[in-house]
Amino acid sequence: MHFAVDGKLRHFYQSQGCLELEELLSVSSAESLLKEAKAVLKKRASIESYSSSRDLWRESALIKKTTLSRPLAEVVSSLIEKRPLRIGYDELISSNAHLQSATLQEVSSLQGILCGVMLCLQAPSKEKEMADFPLFSTTVGNGVVFSLDFVIKGPEELDGIYLLIVYTQSKAVYVFQENDWQFLSFKKLGYNFGDKLLDAFNPVIYA
Repeated sequence: MHFAVDGKLRHFYQSQGCLELEELLSVSSAESLLKEAKAVLKKRASIESYSSSRDLWRESALIKKTTLSRPLAEVVSSLIEKRPLRIGYDELISSNAHLQSATLQEVSSLQGILCGVMLCLQAPSKEKEMADFPLFSTTVGNGVVFSLDFVIKGPEELDGIYLLIVYTQSKAVYVFQENDWQFLSFKKLGYNFGDKLLDAFNPVIYA
């Protein structure tokens, strides 16, 4: 992963609120991540009535390597011109995900979010229909960096599969957000509303 983030890219990101970066993952790496994510979800479904698609990295060394990737965080930090970056969470976004016309801030139980990265693990079959949905790349391995106030929206039927990684500032706080349908993932770690994210559970990736 070798990127030179220049002023033109930063200006585009700042003016548009999102920017697609090519080849953040190799095709083979994306395929392996998808296979691993499905395995984690299958395991969770077998032991829980409520199967969360969030924080897959906590149960997979392979997913952890990507979600907590320092080189990826460094590229993102250079683009948004902010640091340090702490991991908020990852989440698998697939055809059965509930996509809302809302911002990342409005669907996350965190204050202090900096941005998100939407990595394409499986390309959608209908590329032309994705033109109006810039967060969802049609190329496996590409990723879209987007700001906390960029509206997340997708087609009625999303047949591509994506890994969302959310970065926060160092002093991020767990808060109640009624639109976050997976807010219990933080409760399970022992957080209560008003608690700051801890290095033990949500480490700083790039300082």
